[in-house]
Amino acid sequence: METETKKKTKFRFAVERFFKFEQRKATWKKELLGGFTAFLALIYMINVENSFIGIAGEGSAGLHGIFLVTCLVLGVGSIAVGFCSNTPTLATPAMGLNAMFAFNIVSTFDDKSVGITVAMLATMLSSVLLVIICYTKLLTFILKAIPQSLSIGITVAFGFFIMYVGLNSMGWFNTSYGMPVAGHEGIKTHWPGIIIGMSVIFCILLFHFKKIPGGVAVAMIVGLIITVIVANTVDSTLVNDNFGASKWVGWKYAAEDLDFTYNFTHFMADGIKSSKVWSSATIYLSIFLFSIIALFNISGASYVIIMDDIAKVGTPEFDHEVKKQLRVMSAISVGTAAIGCSPIVNALETKAGMGQGSRTGVAAIFSGILYLAAIALLPIFKMIPSCITGAASIYIGFLMVANISNIEWKKPEFWIAMALMIVLSVVTYNIVDGIAVGFIAYALVSLFTGKAKQVSITMWILAVLFVAYFVAIYFQL
Repeated sequence: METETKKKTKFRFAVERFFKFEQRKATWKKELLGGFTAFLALIYMINVENSFIGIAGEGSAGLHGIFLVTCLVLGVGSIAVGFCSNTPTLATPAMGLNAMFAFNIVSTFDDKSVGITVAMLATMLSSVLLVIICYTKLLTFILKAIPQSLSIGITVAFGFFIMYVGLNSMGWFNTSYGMPVAGHEGIKTHWPGIIIGMSVIFCILLFHFKKIPGGVAVAMIVGLIITVIVANTVDSTLVNDNFGASKWVGWKYAAEDLDFTYNFTHFMADGIKSSKVWSSATIYLSIFLFSIIALFNISGASYVIIMDDIAKVGTPEFDHEVKKQLRVMSAISVGTAAIGCSPIVNALETKAGMGQGSRTGVAAIFSGILYLAAIALLPIFKMIPSCITGAASIYIGFLMVANISNIEWKKPEFWIAMALMIVLSVVTYNIVDGIAVGFIAYALVSLFTGKAKQVSITMWILAVLFVAYFVAIYFQL
């Protein structure tokens, strides 16, 4: 018994040395509590990713096992980041890029199987490109070439777009025109979902401002309990249309919920040989946008996660930690793309766990284990209706839009570009078009205001490429 105790003690000390407990003043209690808190803060992603990527098609026509894929990515990805970077950082599908994956790539193709293949290949190849960028001098070159206000503007545009998608999920808009359009017709038929969805979002905001850990998860659970009660006690068309997913049908796992290998064999392996895939301008633009946007997302989130708590800003250790996270995230995304996941980034929700004192990779590993355990609860996650998932999407949109104050609004080259980028992303229901017009506007307005020399050669090249994109897409050249 004494020998066994000594082995456990040696193992614990070995873990503490590996994860630098003493150097970062970490304790097991803080790491486990921080890991659990971060798990609750990000658990909404299991449903949100499915609601977005699910747009890409269901059943035999679309991607399979997105619930399972998301749990695996959150779980295995976070464990890998914990081991490789020794930070409490969680890996997660990128909000915004998952919307672009579903709404602006897959949905633009008449043949959905081609669209899914293009989206999966673009995710994988952009991750390969990002790995190359992170291991070369291209990293510094690109980060300096694109103005910070533009990179922030992309995040803000994604935020507004995601909020729009979330409001549509609640039922605020009429979709009979092929895209969400404001109208009373939708409200008349979806008012129960709107009431529940808006109640959930305001509960989330209450918990957010009161700094209650896991507020998103708590609000979603409360909303789910209400919809389950209503769906299983009230028999009406109105209730079925809004809360049909919450009806209890037994603890069942459908074959398509578990067969994520189908995504690779059916789309990636066969589609890669299709001329329709490689003749489309969309795949090349998507590879570029995925890699660049993921680069800014990961580097920006790394800055927030690492500063002060892990390393001091401006020190060689800080730069090393940021680059390490970029490399780990891009490498993980190469593999996850093959099973149908959108691009991977580091989760800002990590800060919720760090608020409880977590400072090492042990917290991320613990969170990852909890996400893998959540796979057993997939039948419960499937019962969460779209109005509640939409509320979570709107909350994340709020957080992304909060960065809008950091844009240089007094400079015309930025406020004109940002205004066009944000408005067009929403009204066209196409984030790619919004970004493209924003980049073109920035270059042209800089030229018109005598600031052409301030625009990097890279930005001029991008502006020309975006013009070529519009010509190729809309004139089908």
